Amino acid sequence: MSEPGRSPSSPRLVLDCDPGHDDVVAIALAARFARLVAVTTAAGNGPVEETTELARRATGALALDVAVHVGATGPPGAPVIERRHDPLPGGGSVVLGPLGGVGAVEATVEAVRAVAGTWVVATGPLTNVAAVLRAAPDVVDQLGGLSMMGGRIAAGPPEFNLAADPAAAATVLTARCRQRLCPIDVTLGVRADAGTVGHIRALGSAAAELVAAALDASARRHARAGDHGGAPLHDPCAVLAVTHPDLFQAEPARVRVGRGGAIHLAASAALDEGSVEVVRSADAAGVREAIVAACA
Repeated sequence: MSEPGRSPSSPRLVLDCDPGHDDVVAIALAARFARLVAVTTAAGNGPVEETTELARRATGALALDVAVHVGATGPPGAPVIERRHDPLPGGGSVVLGPLGGVGAVEATVEAVRAVAGTWVVATGPLTNVAAVLRAAPDVVDQLGGLSMMGGRIAAGPPEFNLAADPAAAATVLTARCRQRLCPIDVTLGVRADAGTVGHIRALGSAAAELVAAALDASARRHARAGDHGGAPLHDPCAVLAVTHPDLFQAEPARVRVGRGGAIHLAASAALDEGSVEVVRSADAAGVREAIVAACA
């Protein structure tokens, strides 16, 4: 794969996330391969105060001039979300990136209205994105599209991002704009093993050290649960589905969100306003190569 660096034609995007280890990798990818104009946070892998701090650690370590905007503490009336992942190791002095002066919803609306064609990439619960669509319905016509990590096609336990706020997921996945959905069935098969992490760390850049630490932490967490296959690259897929769409095979489908965030697909003959591009397979080696290139 030729090195896909950022160019003036790179997609402009807002990254809505809930760091989380793989969200940190997603931030690094967005900073390298897209024109990242805002990072917004929600509760998910931890309370929003923690996800915001980790997002700011990522933007600070990467020396990004991109503000982090605080978003949802969780669905209205829902219990406070507790930490789901280990905190990312410190390792030296921690530099926090800038905190935005407006909240996640306002920042997203401003970004999309400022430049038509801006994408929103969501790698956590969809609470913020649903709030944007409710607060400013006109942004649907100005979006480049929505790319999301979430949902499960096959039978199995509910996928966290959609199950955390099923009402928001239903609002977003029926929005009349271009959408790409990376379900956990696919992203679980895209992994960074110890060799990949070692290769990244050997690059020696600030981005490489940050990404390697995040992937190490993710791999250890999964290993404690008996999964020794390496770090799943769930959230990076949602970014690369916009910046490197050739790495993914997707099919149009009409998506309905059921109880507990389960998704139900109905075949669609062609992509139209009522359907979603559902990723069915990914080039795992290509995803790893893109992450290495982002850290070089």
